[in-house]
Amino acid sequence: MLSRTLNRHLLLNSRRFYSAKAGGPTRNLRTRVGLGLSAGALTASLIYLAPSDPESTDAHADSPIDPSVPISTLLRSYTVYTLCALPALVDAAPALLRTLLPLPVLGTITESLIRHTFFAQFVGGDTAQEALADFGKMRVGADGTGGQGVLFAYSVEVDEDAPPPAPGTASPYEAIVEEMIHSIDVAADFEDKLAHTHSTGRRTWVAVKLTALLPDPQSLINLSRHLLRSRPASGIDFPGCASISDLDVLYARTKNNSQSPSPLSDADIVALRKLHASLQRICTRAQQRGVRIIIDAEYTWYQPAIDALTLALSREFNKISAPSPSLTTSWWPWGAASAKASEGETQKHGEQPLVYATYQAYLRRTPAHLLHDLALARREGFALGVKLVRGAYHSYELAAFHAHAPPASDSEAGVVPAVTKGRGKPPSKSIALGAPYPPVWLAKTDSDACYDACARVLVREVAATPASPSLAVLFGTHNWESCDNVLREMVDSGLARVEGKRIRIKEDAEGRVVFGQLYGMSDALTDSLVSRTISQAPLVLKYVPYGALQDVMPYLSRRAIENKSVLGGDAATNERRRVGRAIKARILG
Repeated sequence: MLSRTLNRHLLLNSRRFYSAKAGGPTRNLRTRVGLGLSAGALTASLIYLAPSDPESTDAHADSPIDPSVPISTLLRSYTVYTLCALPALVDAAPALLRTLLPLPVLGTITESLIRHTFFAQFVGGDTAQEALADFGKMRVGADGTGGQGVLFAYSVEVDEDAPPPAPGTASPYEAIVEEMIHSIDVAADFEDKLAHTHSTGRRTWVAVKLTALLPDPQSLINLSRHLLRSRPASGIDFPGCASISDLDVLYARTKNNSQSPSPLSDADIVALRKLHASLQRICTRAQQRGVRIIIDAEYTWYQPAIDALTLALSREFNKISAPSPSLTTSWWPWGAASAKASEGETQKHGEQPLVYATYQAYLRRTPAHLLHDLALARREGFALGVKLVRGAYHSYELAAFHAHAPPASDSEAGVVPAVTKGRGKPPSKSIALGAPYPPVWLAKTDSDACYDACARVLVREVAATPASPSLAVLFGTHNWESCDNVLREMVDSGLARVEGKRIRIKEDAEGRVVFGQLYGMSDALTDSLVSRTISQAPLVLKYVPYGALQDVMPYLSRRAIENKSVLGGDAATNERRRVGRAIKARILG
């Protein structure tokens, strides 16, 4: 994985550049050098690349940019969009960084360039407060309705290759847990201040990545292996679906009595219990402060464990007073049978899920998985929070599937470490051993079709329970067509109505259906959604990561790789043209 490959080099070789006090001569020199070189690179790219941009292929992308955005920000965005759309450069970035960062002068320049380009574009700031600084003015739209909300995350990843901390020192994951709780307080304080002047709903949420919250993410893999062995067959493609008994193994009083040894060690169980307790602390604080929690999806070799923990949290913190009406699924495109609603089932008004699970449409399992979880939530009496995304790890998942070793036995049809040749190298993580095909769809068109079909299901289910909000959905997408499809489905389902050229979201749908885009990306889409809709609370959230540069470098490295698909082709061209048009307007008046 790219983040692990770079983590050791980037962290060890970059921290020394941040030892000077803020405002000191070394820092000032770095800043001046970085700004100067960044400006030069930005200007050069603008001159060189702008003439080659064809006409926009997306009429939506012509929405104007806020005139208050500084031209320096526009120049930076133009260059970053350009660089992310160059696959050869993105693929070469890890080797370039490994070469440049250790060098005394070039390393300093490289860090400054990263801070003033990719960091400034895709990261909200070094702290939670900085990440929210500019969103107060964006919360309320020009007509007084909801503007943009925030889904922000402390995007620090644990270095899995780093040695364990010395005895008596605080473990990094424990500090990350505390920062997660701090971010909830920052989000709640931000909302409390806004509540004094604007009634726009509490639209500052917090995302959580589980692999950063325990000493060794291998424990999640080991739990995933155990779950894939012990769960009854569900008929759902790898990595399957969670069961309410999944975490029993962490709290069982008896030892494993099966003939095959458990992949879980005593240390794993201790770490996973502590992770579960940490997540309960995070959710308890979020519940107290009125901040929703989004559990991010990760690689499939972690996902069975993540699903199990997310289900446990949902059952605990999303509990509702009575089971919601059953889901009608006769129109489900995969032919699932419809379920009949039980008469007399009622539910309190205004209940919303606190915890959201993430569903990746590029996984083959997702249609059946989503249907399974909707039925499980209905049966167990908890509200289901859904974040629907396409998925960010497609190339990694394919590579892992094709590189895996032969299964040790028929029971190992899940997650096992494959043997890596070469002394001193950790075992590589492989997936779906024995499966006839990868867990992800091979073609993007299949992922797109899966996303839109799942979105249609979710909107109709929200509309089916207007007085019983047992389901709420965040549609995370940079795809214009998918957003248009959701809005159209909301109108057709009665969750919204057309008023002139805009769409008014009905009050009972506000908060139950929202959109999300990554910070620094697809601003044209975000602005268009805000301007085309009328909603008292923000309908659109920006996913805003934060953290110190040396700590979020793995995130930036992975983001550059992931953005190749988002900013490739027409998307990059349209974003770049939109920004370039604004730059020309500023220069030419």
